[in-house]
Amino acid sequence: MTEHHNPTSVSVSTSSDSFAIAAGKVDTSYYILKGEQTITTKVESCERSFAKGKSHEDVEKGLIQPEDVREMIVVKARTEKDYNSNARGKTIGKGYACYVRIGITPYEAHVNDQGQDVKARTNEDIGKDIARLMQAAFGPKTDRTVRELLDSPSILVGQLIDFKVSITPARGQFPESNAFRPVVNV
Repeated sequence: MTEHHNPTSVSVSTSSDSFAIAAGKVDTSYYILKGEQTITTKVESCERSFAKGKSHEDVEKGLIQPEDVREMIVVKARTEKDYNSNARGKTIGKGYACYVRIGITPYEAHVNDQGQDVKARTNEDIGKDIARLMQAAFGPKTDRTVRELLDSPSILVGQLIDFKVSITPARGQFPESNAFRPVVNV
């Protein structure tokens, strides 16, 4: 006789059933890295991507205008050791995923959907942001070009990059989160 196990059932003792708690009493907050610290990461992936709802396909579908397309470089890096979190006494383990997004679509100054003035973003601004990331990865005297990264973002994969961590306050439905600024080590 073959015995079958239901993979969705959990066998636990009722006296120590950690799932027998009202969901409303469970702390579902998550920890983020403590701000104002410098972390060392290793780049796992780097690619060109479009902001959600801001791609050429969205233009073709008539959802947005061509000038609303927003492309970016997305870097996924993982911490190389444990770091302090924003919660007292808690640490975030080695391998914590950090995402850095650099917009690579220039745009004119405008007022956003929340009625806030947005400064223009030029090719010069974009070049400086990418150059800083590349200097953090390859050193301040690197001969690599911004064009190299735009054409082949994967050149960053495997590189160690230090980032200065800051905390972005909660906005609307989005909780507070981390922001990462590349550190160029001289």
